[in-house]
Amino acid sequence: MRRPAPSTTRPSRSIRNWPSPTGTGPGSGETWATTTGRSPTWTEPSRWSRTTPGTSPCVVNHRIAGRDAEAIRDLTEAVRLDPALGFAWASRGATHERAGDPDAALTDLGRALDLDPDYAWAYARRARAWRALGDPRRQLADLDRALALNPDWPWARCERGDALRAAGRDEEAVADLDVALSLDPAYTSAYASRGASLTKLGRHAEALADLNRALELRPGYLWALCRRAVLHAVTGRWEEARADVERVRALNSEALERLSDTDRAVLAPALAG
Repeated sequence: MRRPAPSTTRPSRSIRNWPSPTGTGPGSGETWATTTGRSPTWTEPSRWSRTTPGTSPCVVNHRIAGRDAEAIRDLTEAVRLDPALGFAWASRGATHERAGDPDAALTDLGRALDLDPDYAWAYARRARAWRALGDPRRQLADLDRALALNPDWPWARCERGDALRAAGRDEEAVADLDVALSLDPAYTSAYASRGASLTKLGRHAEALADLNRALELRPGYLWALCRRAVLHAVTGRWEEARADVERVRALNSEALERLSDTDRAVLAPALAG
């Protein structure tokens, strides 16, 4: 689990515009999301929803269970009841992005940011929509803004590290991922991403240590297995490369089909069996 960041940003207008009479409402959840990098979610109606009629659609949040259609339905009702509810716009936008509709995500997250220009979580989630639309410049700009507002947020650090790695800026990616792991030493994705960048930088021993650590934390992590197979191939350890390829094939062979052309070329002898 992600740890709360050591420092916090001030409560956003999304919180101030949605008073919580019992102290258990979505405002406090938004603060938690902004400081930890996780979307606030509720698996059952809170005491706040039961004492504030008409507001439960946003509190009973289906996102944690992956029920995107239900989440969008409930959040749509929430913004109908209160169009100034920045949290609900942002949460619906993030759900649209996960459901494969980045254009709708941009609309909703833009609305959340109109209501609160200092909403770090909304910037970071909008960055994912820009990524889905193939706009790395705007993706990085939104991540820069999120981290300017909350520099001690491991998830956003890892997201920007991934974006920098995809842009070929591996030294900068490693710097961000170093920070992410200093804030959360059990951050599996950050180890895997840093291992991928270190591989490209030729720092093979460090890359192997990171990818091994990622797989200790999550043994079935397909992307980390693929990255380690590539590393083994690059360094001529073909027996280990074949072992990782076979493990991926046993877990989910479709992961091998999603390899880039470059990775497939590197791994060709291992893929051939």
